[in-house]
Amino acid sequence: MNALQVNMVDAKGLPTLAFGSKLKSSYLYDSNIHRTHTGEMSDSLIEVKPEFQFVAQNNMGSVKTQYDGTFTRYVNNVLSDYIDTNLSVDAVSNQDRTLSFNSKILYKTENESRGNINISDEVTNIQYATYAEYLVLGFDLQNSSKDSHLEGRATTIERRFDDSSLDQLDSEYRSYRLKASYKPTSRTDVFIAGERAIYTYTQSSVLTPDNIDNKYYIGGTWKATGKTSGVFELGFQTKYLDASDSKKYTSMYTKVKMNWIRSSKSQFSLILKRQANDNPSGKGNYAVVNSLEVDWMQKFSYKLYSKVIAVSSINRSNDEFDQTDVQFELSPSLVYGLTRKTELVGNFTYKVRNAYISDSNFYQSRVGATYKVNRLFEISVMSLMEKRTASLNSLNYDLMVTSVSFILKY
Repeated sequence: MNALQVNMVDAKGLPTLAFGSKLKSSYLYDSNIHRTHTGEMSDSLIEVKPEFQFVAQNNMGSVKTQYDGTFTRYVNNVLSDYIDTNLSVDAVSNQDRTLSFNSKILYKTENESRGNINISDEVTNIQYATYAEYLVLGFDLQNSSKDSHLEGRATTIERRFDDSSLDQLDSEYRSYRLKASYKPTSRTDVFIAGERAIYTYTQSSVLTPDNIDNKYYIGGTWKATGKTSGVFELGFQTKYLDASDSKKYTSMYTKVKMNWIRSSKSQFSLILKRQANDNPSGKGNYAVVNSLEVDWMQKFSYKLYSKVIAVSSINRSNDEFDQTDVQFELSPSLVYGLTRKTELVGNFTYKVRNAYISDSNFYQSRVGATYKVNRLFEISVMSLMEKRTASLNSLNYDLMVTSVSFILKY
């Protein structure tokens, strides 16, 4: 929603108000709706995306209300029409600028009849899924010296299907998190945290035992120089797959991350992770997972920038086999102001993965232009081409999408 134009009203003795709205309507052509290797089907789409945001705030706190939706109609009915709506309310209360409470409600409805899924060897259409997310309570406590900090969150997420034949997919997720941090020096932070997650779902109209996931971790951040910083994390996890000791596994992990900001145009990060699992259930469970990721972002002139995941290597091993997945990704992008009202946009993404199951190559190119008629109205055209090649033929596909969009802001 941060793309919305915001209008401020600040009357004496009244809260500060901010509001904005945006409406985007598009016509798209998709050459391969199902992203399949064989039996390709094309269709045209009409898509409408309304957005709205309202914020009221004063020295005691703030309330933010957001709404966004996607309404898609398939002209030739290759897929059923699609609706996705989100409404959220986020309230924050400040006391003496050291203690704040916040709560959030997100209500989401989704007509998901976009394809078929396999449930107990039966193919079933998903329709009219409803999601509700509640941040029941959140708090932030910081002392006056700003050296210590305590925060907590309690969240509930529910997923319901209006179709009675899909009752077995209903689920509920609850999580509780507490984190305490302390700043011993101006350049160093240390923290300790714990999290408990409980996942319940319905299977054949019968509630299953809870899946319970407990995590505890300690760590710290440090700022070596104005351009270099790092993060260290050590964690311990216990997961109960059906709330019984017979299906329980424990794991420990370490994570080290280094960030280097060479300049305002160049950033580099290196992430190392190692996780060791103790899983008594045996075969098919990885005992050790090692991963390495290098992420580099470089900006050039004319708003040209490139993001490279130079190496994303994941090694998994157990008593039976050892496998390594290596992934490389390159994503150069360009945003260029051709005139005061016209902007050209282009980006290309290339991913290659050498995996244990299937090697694959992925290409995506997108070019487009936006013309700003005035402060409130824009016209955008876009063309996208996408292709995947893999050693498993069933994963191969290629497609082209073109679109024309009209955007109204207020």
